[in-house]
Order: sequence, then structure tokens, then C-alpha cells
Amino acid sequence: MVPEYLTKDKVEAIYVYFADNGVFAHLYKADFKQNEYHVFTWYSSYPFNEYVKPAWQQGDDFWLELTERLNTDFNGSYFVKGIPTEELDDFSLIGKTPQRIMFKPGMFDSLKSKLKNVTPEELVIRFRSHFLEGLNTKVVSLVLDFDKIILTEFTPYSLADGTEWEYKQNILGTKDWIVSVMESKYAAFLSSAISLRDRNNLIINTAFFRPATTSSGAVLDLYRAIYTSFLLDIAKQSELTATSSGVVIVTGEVVSFMTYTSDLLLTIVDGLQLKGLWSIHIDPLNSTIPLMFHSEDKLAVPLSPLMPPGVAYYSPEILEQTTVLYVDENKFLAPAGDLVSFSLDKKGSHLVVPDRLDLSLPESKITGVVLDTRPRPLEYGPTYHDNMVKVKGWLSKLSNLFNV
Repeated sequence: MVPEYLTKDKVEAIYVYFADNGVFAHLYKADFKQNEYHVFTWYSSYPFNEYVKPAWQQGDDFWLELTERLNTDFNGSYFVKGIPTEELDDFSLIGKTPQRIMFKPGMFDSLKSKLKNVTPEELVIRFRSHFLEGLNTKVVSLVLDFDKIILTEFTPYSLADGTEWEYKQNILGTKDWIVSVMESKYAAFLSSAISLRDRNNLIINTAFFRPATTSSGAVLDLYRAIYTSFLLDIAKQSELTATSSGVVIVTGEVVSFMTYTSDLLLTIVDGLQLKGLWSIHIDPLNSTIPLMFHSEDKLAVPLSPLMPPGVAYYSPEILEQTTVLYVDENKFLAPAGDLVSFSLDKKGSHLVVPDRLDLSLPESKITGVVLDTRPRPLEYGPTYHDNMVKVKGWLSKLSNLFNV
């Protein structure tokens, strides 16, 4: 039997995602008849502490104040265990921009542990064909948290009555995370001269306090190296090496922490060792997690209209003198042995490598292009001095995507 809410013309729901470095409240609105979809986000931001007063106050007052603010801004919907206990009655858009909550993470760990949504690895993913509606290619969800990585692959297959999806999930858990860090496997990807003692201090402090973001170049370089190494490990367990095109959606605590930067994009493409034609969508606000992983079947909203903007990424299987990629009517070229990027004035949706690959998105989401013709397999090192030159050059080639 089809649930009643799936037969409605309009759906409105709020989900609160409790990350270890912030709280992200999302209001989702869908008008299926008008084909209109919206997501409004209200989130915390460390190290600013103006909202909770005093900033270092302990106890449950934070949750009470948060609930009061949510009741005001989201028309009276309230929450139990991070899931709304009732849907909003009307479909009018909020009359003002969602506010930003300010609090220091770590202050209410016991409270968050009681209220935190079910983690993705514990969920049953339902209505896959509904939330993946309009997508006809492989979809990869990558959740990067401070103590684990969750890689989920959704692969379409055709039936007489439409498209169904299979999914496979690989998890690098807390124990694997600790062992890998202790073994310093990531050191091969470092591009800065940080002693082992200083590296361990930075890792321990960041893992303990879990700030929402960082402006430290040393910390960014360290986490780029760590998660490149982690992704190489988890990608070996996946089917990505046998896949030539698809959509990648990257979210989680570390994505919020690193923000939308060249370091994060380089981490993704080098860690996953992507080959072929992909659209990569980075979600630092964790707005796609409730769409893809939720224990309640109350958010029947397709993923594609609410995906964040992305970049088209193409890495050819066989290097030629010149690599060509079209995004809609725009043509982009790259010589062999290079990494180049372009910003688009107008969002695109149709990606074509002539006579080879074709990837179409249901909505215009592509805001940039990356052509990666670096020789394979990629070579880092052998020392951080070598990486200083290589990584600095690669990051500078991607930097024009992040100037806005």
C-alpha cells in the first residue's frame, strides 16, 4: 500500500542532523504538481558562540533554546530524536532567511547521543527508486566523518516496468580510522613539513574538539592527506574502478570542516581514483543525508532537484594529445599530462565526451569543469618536498573554481 503522504501534491518536512561539529536543521518543501523543490538550512557555526549565553554554559538549556528558536522560525513544528513529530500544516514559504545557531560542539555530548538521528549504516534505505527519480546512472554517496567513512553505491538496472536500484555499502569505521592514523599511512600524501609529534597533536586536538571549520593551511594539508589515504583504502572495496561514469555526492563532518575548497576536491578525485566522466557535488551543509538515509519514510522528495551544484570531472582511460569535453554547447580542451579547471557562466546539465561517454543530469547543476589528464597511476612523493611542488601546482589549477 502506498503511504498517504506519497499521494499528496505537496510535502513539507523538517529534519535535524546532529553532526559532531554542528547542528544542521533542514526544511524541505516539494510541490510535485508545480515541479518545485526547496530546502532551507539553519545551522550552527563554531567558533562563534553568540547564541548560547554564556558561551560555556553546561546542561540541557541549549536544547530548550534551540527548540524555541525552531518553533519560531519553522512555524511550530517540534522534534523528538531529531525527527519532527508533526508535519507543518501550511505550504507557505518561510517569510525570512533561516537563522544561524551558534554553539560550541562538545558541550552537550550526552544530549546529542540521545537525540542524534540514526546513523546511515543502521538504516534501511527505502523508496530508492523514488528519491533517485530522474537519475539514470550510478550514484555514489560519500559521507566523510571525523571517525568513519561511509561509501554507498546505487546502481540502476532496467525492468519492464521501469528502473530499479541495487545498493552496496562499505564502511571504514572508528577502529580502522585509528589504526590507519597510528600507522601514518597518510604521510606519503603530505605536502608540508610537519613533524610526527606536531601531526599527532593536530590530529588529537581536531578529533577531540571537532570544530566546524578551519583556516589553518597545515590542518587542511593534514586532513587532505589523511582522507586521501582513507579513500584509497575504501575505494578498493567498491566497484568504482569498474565504473566509467556517474554522480558523486560528498557530505559529512569533514566536508563541513574542510569546506568547499581545492583541498577537498583533490582529496575526492585522488582518493577515489575516479576514471571516466563524473559529476561531483559537495554538500557541506549535510542537506542530502536526510534525503538518502532516514529511518522514517516521510521525506518522499527526489534527490536530484535538491543536490548542490557540482563540477564535471573527466579523466580519460587512455591519454591523447588533447582531451575534449562538452558541457551543453560549451567545449573544453586540455593537453595531456595536465590538470585544468574552468568556471561556467551558466549552469549546465549535459556532459559529453565525443564518441565515448554521455552523462545527463535532470537539472542544470554543473558550475565548473575539471579535466584531469595527469599520467596514471598518480605519483605522490617520494618526499613531502616533492609533494610541496606537485600538490601546490594541482591545487592552484583548481583554485578558480572556488573564487566565488
